[in-house]
Amino acid sequence: AHWEVQRLKQWLELNRSTLPEDTDPSHTFAYLDIGSVGTGYLAAQAQRIQFGKSPSRARRIAKAGDTIISTVRTYLKAVWHVDADIIASTGFAVLTPKRHTDSRHVSYWCQSKPFTDWITANSVGIAYPAIAEAKLAAIEVAVPTPPEQAAIARYLDHVTESIDRYIRSRQRLIELLGEQKQVLIDEAVTGRIDVRTGKPYPEYKDSGVEWLGEVPTHWEILPSRSTLFEVNNCGHPKQQMLSVTISEGVIRQKELLEDSSKKDVSRRDKSAYKLVEPNDVAYNKMRAWQGAIGVSKHKGIVSPAYVVQRPRDTAHSRYLHHLLRAPAFACEAQRWSYGIASDMWNLRPEHFKLIYLCLPPSPEQTSINRHINEESVRINDSVANAQRQIELFREYRTRLIADVVTGKLDVRQAAAGLPQNRQPPVAEPADSIRDLASAGQAGME
Repeated sequence: AHWEVQRLKQWLELNRSTLPEDTDPSHTFAYLDIGSVGTGYLAAQAQRIQFGKSPSRARRIAKAGDTIISTVRTYLKAVWHVDADIIASTGFAVLTPKRHTDSRHVSYWCQSKPFTDWITANSVGIAYPAIAEAKLAAIEVAVPTPPEQAAIARYLDHVTESIDRYIRSRQRLIELLGEQKQVLIDEAVTGRIDVRTGKPYPEYKDSGVEWLGEVPTHWEILPSRSTLFEVNNCGHPKQQMLSVTISEGVIRQKELLEDSSKKDVSRRDKSAYKLVEPNDVAYNKMRAWQGAIGVSKHKGIVSPAYVVQRPRDTAHSRYLHHLLRAPAFACEAQRWSYGIASDMWNLRPEHFKLIYLCLPPSPEQTSINRHINEESVRINDSVANAQRQIELFREYRTRLIADVVTGKLDVRQAAAGLPQNRQPPVAEPADSIRDLASAGQAGME
């Protein structure tokens, strides 16, 4: 009840200064565009650039302690508390605290869901929504007293750092699980572990192939032409488009386009596109050395620039999928790729067929596929659980900031027992999140 309601332009200065057009072209600065900023964090570091080579939108001057918020593409909810002087895109509004205003409190208020939702709701435009500066300046804000602003900032600094540490620990766990899954697959498909016993095979032989090393004595070492043969089946323009990705192998193109900002660059006339049947191997000649290869689960067509190979009867398609997507195979694909520069390296079919592969007996291929599937399900479940935890803590962070900056949660008592200075972030998860939240709730009583 004692908070004072003001318009934003009364509480803060808005877009106080910009770089003049007659700035020395050699003047160098750190530049942030909207794509580099998330809600309360940097998705990418500021780019060092000279004024003469900078985009025309690189004009907003932001000083340490200012808060920048996106006023175009407002659905991105880009908000950042500036910690060092930068030049920001004119797609940002720069909010500068006036006297007796805590800059960290301003930043948290701008990150709060009620404010970001208001910005989005009051934006105009469909493809490129934006909010007018006058509209932003006129929003009414309930402003706490300076001591309360400082308490809010101190409390949220400590709680959000604890939450962010926990989130980082879950993200690191996901990375480690991904690495564990890749090691497990590599050991299975190259025979370093007998998946039926969980131990190495009794006897090994030198494969004579550098990327394979030693393999179980009874496994065959064959050039890929003995395991796969090329197919060029064209004239099926109505089939669904497939893409060969580095991260997943062969997927439906519509899944790739739905999950990214990429556009369909395929030709209108698809009569020359190659048909891929389920269990066929497809690879991108220019990106095979980066891992753009895999076995398809779908029927569809791929660009004429891709290569389609079909397994012979002795090879199980899922075993080949895992073998060909191993990092060691990518290195071998690079060795057989030709071009004057890396972005022109090309793995031609006539060279692909010379690459040697290892092939276990059919029953072992079945065991390997079953083992990889079972272990992948277990690891994927752990990854999904960690991702759910991250989402829950992000939701909690969002809700907590909103409750604190709008006065629903009185944190003055909790903040009084916290250090004045922000502690640098560390990698370990904090155990104090619930204690701090409980202290905040106690302050309301």
